[in-house]
Amino acid sequence: MIHKFGLSRAAACLFIFAFMLFNAPALKAAEILRLYHPEVVTELTTKGSDGHQLGDLRVISKPAHNASGKVVGRFDAYLITTGIDTPAKGDETRISELIFTLNDGSVLIVGGAGFYPAQGPTLSRGSSLVRPIKGGTGKYAGVTGWAESKHAKSGGWVHEFHIKR
Repeated sequence: MIHKFGLSRAAACLFIFAFMLFNAPALKAAEILRLYHPEVVTELTTKGSDGHQLGDLRVISKPAHNASGKVVGRFDAYLITTGIDTPAKGDETRISELIFTLNDGSVLIVGGAGFYPAQGPTLSRGSSLVRPIKGGTGKYAGVTGWAESKHAKSGGWVHEFHIKR
């Protein structure tokens, strides 16, 4: 006699097998790319601002390196303050777009929002922020995924891209 739970388990196993079979590309591990740059000094371009105002614009431009320190491209970014004292007093919400232009002409674009200390130009040392990969060109045309920007305690940065094709 077939027990009703046995049939349910068999149906569940069949569903999982079919999902894995037809979604194998979606289950493929992401390609990981790491790019580095030294400590940044953001340029506050909002005239007359004390750096803690709605609409403040910060701009960054640095060479991008691989793990061995070789310059492999350029890192350019902007951050716009969209919230003051959010999510807590002394914090800011900033939207950002980070553009990594590699020496071969390929581009990766990351964007999103995050919470920043109001007294700092960027994330605190030892912290990180995850944002979506918005797209790319060249060898990164059509990619998706996510990137984690880590501000090392030493001051430098690593951007770890989890790329899905």
